[in-house]
Amino acid sequence: MRERKRVARLVGEHERLLRRLDQFNPGNPGSRGITYDGPASGSAKTVLQFAYAQVGKPYRYGATGPNAFDCSGFAQAA
Repeated sequence: MRERKRVARLVGEHERLLRRLDQFNPGNPGSRGITYDGPASGSAKTVLQFAYAQVGKPYRYGATGPNAFDCSGFAQAA
């Protein structure tokens, strides 16, 4: 729990800095992403299509979708 609070504080610091630099992009939970139409087949194509459809959604610590993801939540969902 203590580590989670520390990470949340650091994320907040980074967000404030990005806002100050006018570079903060909160993402769009309703993003429809983009379409994957490259070479692939079977399960690989399914995973790629899912991943591309998530483009634009926000990163949220501990999130597992469908409106936001963190890195492991995204990998698990894909």
